[in-house]
Amino acid sequence: MKGIKLFILLILVLSLFQFNLYSLITSRVEGTVVDKDTGEIIKNARVVLYGLNQYAALKDAWGKIKRVKTNDKGYFRFDDLKKGKYLFCIYREGYAFFGPTLEYKTSDSLGSLMSESNGATFENVDGFYLKEGQIKHFKIKLEKEAILEIKVLIKTPNGTYPVEKEKSCFVVELIISDSNISYISEDQFSYDNGISRLKSLPGGKMIRLKIVPEEYGYPEKDFEVSLEKAKTTRVEYVLDFTIGQVVHGFIRGKETGKPLENFSIYIGRENREETRAVTDKNGEFWIGGLESGKNIVFIFSGLYNIRDKFYITIQPNEKIELNKEY
Repeated sequence: MKGIKLFILLILVLSLFQFNLYSLITSRVEGTVVDKDTGEIIKNARVVLYGLNQYAALKDAWGKIKRVKTNDKGYFRFDDLKKGKYLFCIYREGYAFFGPTLEYKTSDSLGSLMSESNGATFENVDGFYLKEGQIKHFKIKLEKEAILEIKVLIKTPNGTYPVEKEKSCFVVELIISDSNISYISEDQFSYDNGISRLKSLPGGKMIRLKIVPEEYGYPEKDFEVSLEKAKTTRVEYVLDFTIGQVVHGFIRGKETGKPLENFSIYIGRENREETRAVTDKNGEFWIGGLESGKNIVFIFSGLYNIRDKFYITIQPNEKIELNKEY
């Protein structure tokens, strides 16, 4: 009888030990990354796994980040994962950026483009829910990238030349559906010879592009562009300072005669929004798209402690030269 009790006690201890051991079991995610068209494996792709807090709104729910690279067989693996919601992002030069393309809905939803299953093989999946002790296998297909090139030019009576990168502001939206738009950050741009180049975009998608030449006093402009896989699409915007009401000038030091950079010039009508420009390294500025009539001019520099305010009158289609020394 004593032996039976000891045996039962041992079974209970082992059961408790097994329960505690199971509670410590972590999960694993693994998969392969391949070319969508050829099926060839893609090695050295950066696979990033984000943990999402399932009780928080998605846009505020970025959690711990894990990073690996695919090996020579296109294989990747994440070990020691806890249960919860996860999101994939995959980068590989020459291929479209993969994820996240999801709709923000409720705090407990991963969105309409998310999928969930027990170890199934996925194609083009962004996110998933991982259960305790679960192993998930993914097959992710990447397509060749589409490239968007943006060129902004200044047209003046003296010629046409490209706008400096830092003098333009781009807002780029990837239109996935009417209710699902992803914003593309400027750190995905490269810049060369007056061209801003945005790579790693998916083909077959629409781009909504807003160009805001905020330091040239020129109105912003919207474009909608259809991207094609493995092709480059060019958008060009010319800031034409040879037409309309235009103010051009130089700001220099009174004693040195040297150009003064980063001076802000604001021009506008009474009780209207002002148009702003900033002097470049040559002390030069252009402001176009102005209204005719009496305009307020405000020139400001915190560095040089300059605050200058005066009025000018602009006739229709007049080009005014405004040179100042401080």
